[in-house]
Amino acid sequence: MWGSKPTVVERPNPAPTNATMKLSRFAPITTEGSALAYLDIETPSGLILRDCKLMRGPSARLWIAAPSQRQFDRAGNSILDERGKPRYRNFVDFCDRATRDKFAAAVVEAVRREHPEVIA
Repeated sequence: MWGSKPTVVERPNPAPTNATMKLSRFAPITTEGSALAYLDIETPSGLILRDCKLMRGPSARLWIAAPSQRQFDRAGNSILDERGKPRYRNFVDFCDRATRDKFAAAVVEAVRREHPEVIA
């Protein structure tokens, strides 16, 4: 009715690689505070996450803040959480903490490899 079915070509699964995260943008933040740099991150699958932040926590642990946007009420005031801090809407989330930690570790490794001076 609509023509013949296309031929399906079976391809073997690609061999596993040692693919790593890449930083397509790295912009150090020079002000005091916990944010160290803005990052655009390219994952091994080709997904690009823009405007992430490299952060240093109170125990000096490095972590990655995914892109987010501050939330406002209809009057334009910041919506605050139970601690009185501005609430943010995350654009990217992870299914669980282990996945998030694995992602962060891979990105921090990319920073160590490409910009070791920031971590020193």
